[in-house]
Amino acid sequence: MIKPEKLSPETIFNTLIPCLPMDSLYGQFESFISEIINQIYSFKFSGNNKEDLKRFLRLQISKKPDYKDMINGNVENVGYTVILTMMGISREQMKNIIAPNHPSLAAIKGKITEKKIFSDPDIYDAFTELLLSGQSDADLAKILNGDVVTLKRFNLENYSTLKELFSNEAIVRRLIEDTYKSRMGNKKGYSTETSILASIVEKYNIPYEAGELPILEQYFIRQSSDSDAKSRNPRIDLILPSKSNPKILIESTYQLTTASGQTKKIDANDSLFRAIKEYSMDSGQEVIFINFIDGAGWKSRGFADVSRLVSSCDYAINFNNLGHFEEIIKFYFNK
Repeated sequence: MIKPEKLSPETIFNTLIPCLPMDSLYGQFESFISEIINQIYSFKFSGNNKEDLKRFLRLQISKKPDYKDMINGNVENVGYTVILTMMGISREQMKNIIAPNHPSLAAIKGKITEKKIFSDPDIYDAFTELLLSGQSDADLAKILNGDVVTLKRFNLENYSTLKELFSNEAIVRRLIEDTYKSRMGNKKGYSTETSILASIVEKYNIPYEAGELPILEQYFIRQSSDSDAKSRNPRIDLILPSKSNPKILIESTYQLTTASGQTKKIDANDSLFRAIKEYSMDSGQEVIFINFIDGAGWKSRGFADVSRLVSSCDYAINFNNLGHFEEIIKFYFNK
């Protein structure tokens, strides 16, 4: 069997596609949003805004096969997020700015979570009062320090019934989608590994693992601000066939948009490749590094950045060259 050649930076760059096909992931997201919408419009509003708000904030959905990758655990509280979304208040504002600094919520220790808010009756009552009438709250006004746009949104007491928040289902759905779309974005890299790359590996009955590779730990050294050497061992997306006997390491570098983190990704890729080569030299055991590169984000960054990624691996592939990926797998596992 002939050893596969490495594709050139020009080939990889010219065959990049903006978005990978992820029908399953998009379908899961649609089912996830639809379940939230269903829960919203199945909720029984009594007309007592404070009591309805307390009940709605605890609204949960259970994990189902239709959207199994969209939530962690068996259930997720969505009521809290939905209410903040409909009020135009981000979870980050509440968690990092408002809740830690408002006197009525000061008893919450550490990271602000829904569970902590719900678990203390006094804090829960104060929190709902803030959502209902915070627009006239002096402490909240001081925290927001002139941000009258956000302050005016703490006004649920002005609604004759909370049901009015959800009067237009099309707008509600769009807002909920916008709130949760980052979650789908975070899953896209995972989907690349599991749905696209791993499916090819499984086709040839090759086992794989993911995570930190202990044998590489000593080869990652970085200097801290006080010049003390510290080791760093990154998570590897796919390790074939196992951590104890690695033959091929695969990293997924799928980027939809440009971001400052791309430079860090390139640097991390360089460090990983050097560590792999140093280990191979010391151990006498060849370990191959494959870098999957695709997405509009890399196309936009330009040829130079893509070329760096291609140079720091044994093989570079993308969606349009998955056939080449199969040839690599077959060669190194004698399939």
